[in-house]
Order: sequence, then structure tokens, then C-alpha cells
Amino acid sequence: MKRASQDLSGVTYSDIPMIVSPDQELEKEMGSIWEKSSFQVKRLRALGMDAYSLVNALPNMKVSPGLTVQGQTGVLSIDDDCVVQRQLSWAEYETAQK
Repeated sequence: MKRASQDLSGVTYSDIPMIVSPDQELEKEMGSIWEKSSFQVKRLRALGMDAYSLVNALPNMKVSPGLTVQGQTGVLSIDDDCVVQRQLSWAEYETAQK
């Protein structure tokens, strides 16, 4: 296992902000409501949070080209056909130093 984590050291990857750089207050609040969650469950919750926030943001996004929303799944925008686009966060894997 140690060898595998050393092999990953320095690898750059993309993922949703809720996984790469979680909001500590939000993590604490979610932890008080639900037991510790897998990454898959966190991703599903992030999608739901973004869907909820887009309900209010979409009308403004439609009339203001280039307007973005910082969501839990990434930076959200819409294209000319009102299709939601998402830009993920980037991170670098680091091994724990002893």
C-alpha cells in the first residue's frame, strides 16, 4: 500500500470542489446530519445542491452571458443552448510525510 501511494505522489487530477477543497463549515454541518459518507454519496449530494442553486440562478444566467455559479460540483455556466457546463477543480496527490 505504501508503494502504491508513493507511485501516485505528484499526480495531478480533477474532481469536484466538494472533494478537492471541501468547505469545512459545510462538512461539519453535513456530518451532524449524516454519518460519514463515501465519495459517491458526497458527489450525489453536491449534484443536488447545485441543482437547487441553479433553479434561482438560471434566469439570470440566461440573460447575462458569461455569468457563472461557484457550485459544489464545479464552476457552472450555460452555453447558447442553455445547456449547463461545468469546470472541475484540479489538485495534486501528495503522500503523507512521516
